[in-house]
Amino acid sequence: MCKEQQCVERGIDFPFGFFKDPLFMTSSVFLKNEESIVALGMIMCLCLLVYMIAQPLLRHQPSQKQKSVLSQAGKPTQRPTIRWIFQVFDGVHFLLVGEPGCSGSHEIVMNLTSEREKILEILGSDFQAMYADVA
Repeated sequence: MCKEQQCVERGIDFPFGFFKDPLFMTSSVFLKNEESIVALGMIMCLCLLVYMIAQPLLRHQPSQKQKSVLSQAGKPTQRPTIRWIFQVFDGVHFLLVGEPGCSGSHEIVMNLTSEREKILEILGSDFQAMYADVA
């Protein structure tokens, strides 16, 4: 057993512990060829990169704007984790009404609650624009 395992898995700079989490579902992935394994590894590294860039951004914004979001325990916090925010946005869906590319088609954002809108407001106008209904 590696003596530094906890440092790697729980480390702030590069957290690999979530690979073992049942919510990540790595135990249910079976790949047959080497190319698929390499592709999945690349996608996982890109996801980790997004995670590592988004976490400090998310933690810096609420304290800067003097706002808080609800934690897993339902209490206000100014230091939410990006994983928690991903879980909060799990129920948000985009519904495409009409044929893609047609003049009458548009997207509707579904299940955008007031708490989710508050999180988008904290993250900034770029994030709010991504979830704005496109008419």
